[in-house]
Parts: sequence; C-alpha cells; structure tokens
Amino acid sequence: MSDWPEILESYSRSLAQESSERKGLALLLQKEGHSFQPPGSAILFTETGPLAGTLGSCLDEDLFLRFQKLWQNGKTSPQVIEVTSFGTAWELGIGCA
Repeated sequence: MSDWPEILESYSRSLAQESSERKGLALLLQKEGHSFQPPGSAILFTETGPLAGTLGSCLDEDLFLRFQKLWQNGKTSPQVIEVTSFGTAWELGIGCA
C-alpha cells in the first residue's frame, strides 16, 4: 500500500500551518535483495521525527539521524544515501538487529 496520500496530506497540513520546521523526504529508489518496502516508497521527516510514511523501522531511524546531521550542517540539497546492510538480521529479512 502506498504512503504517498498520507505523505502529501501531512506535507500540505504542515505548509498550511506555516511551520518553519525543516522537512526531509526519503525515497527508496532501488533495492537489491530484501526490503520491507518496494521502490517508490517514501517517508517524510520533520526536525522532531517521522511525519508520514515508512521505509522500515530500522531504516527510518537511521535516515532520521542522517537528516538531523544534514540539517545541522546546513545541507538543503538532495542527497543520495546508499544503505548496503544492517547486518545479518536485515540480510535474512527478519528485521532490525
């Protein structure tokens, strides 16, 4: 099931509230091997955490930490983040280790 309607609605509500809180969108472009979500899945973050969507709990947490670092460093342009492995549990498709 696609999270895009929820993501777009959450983003629209955030804009309507005229929030100055930074936002980040992570999009799964390609996968090799196991993935909890198909390519095209996305998650929308704000400075306080996930707002809508998911790529999988371990990945969501890791991406949120990466967004925080990007925001702290003043990065606002698109970034490509390659996630190759979260260890044996991830490779076996049994979730977070």
